[in-house]
Amino acid sequence: MALIGRPKKESKVRKYWNLYHHNTGRILIILAVANIFYGIQLGKEGSGWNIGYGIVLAILLTMALTFETQLCSKD
Repeated sequence: MALIGRPKKESKVRKYWNLYHHNTGRILIILAVANIFYGIQLGKEGSGWNIGYGIVLAILLTMALTFETQLCSKD
């Protein structure tokens, strides 16, 4: 649906659409992470699963921040 509603690159509202699109994606990722922690709690799997998933998230977050920093420093 976002592809259909995307304005052309020359459009004045394109920057606002990009803000909407990127921030909606970020919010959905945060909700997905929270949903996984909630599912682990509902399944009563214990703190081992929470710790393991937390470590995986920390690694992924570190990688994402590193790549974003490199991308921003190129400009």
